[in-house]
Amino acid sequence: MKTALGTLLCLLALLAAPAHAAEGLDSPRSLDSVSQEPDTFVLGLNVGDNWKDHTRTFSRIDAKVQGYMDFVARGPINKVNPQKKPVRVDFVLAHKPDAKAKKFLEEKRKQLAGKSIGSKVVIPPDAKPSYAG
Repeated sequence: MKTALGTLLCLLALLAAPAHAAEGLDSPRSLDSVSQEPDTFVLGLNVGDNWKDHTRTFSRIDAKVQGYMDFVARGPINKVNPQKKPVRVDFVLAHKPDAKAKKFLEEKRKQLAGKSIGSKVVIPPDAKPSYAG
């Protein structure tokens, strides 16, 4: 019971946090943002890396995606999504992805789809160019 209550309190704190309060890839076990659309429950995953080190960035995204899938599969999401709306993960990028990063993100989207989790890649208008070495 304590674990469920603790999870619920953490999730409620996330819901109350300002939109700019984001952990990103440095915190693989935390949700970066949580929001709801009329028919969808959205988990934001912030990718601030500039794609310079693909191996490192891909590994960090893998860990974060696994945490998000666990959150959905193990049920904590049901505490804040009692209507059981479909879930979507938004990859919010600070830097425009290069071709290798685009391919990797598409693989992650397929992985999420295999768990019945929607996803999309969000590239804000102010996203910086990827590292051009």
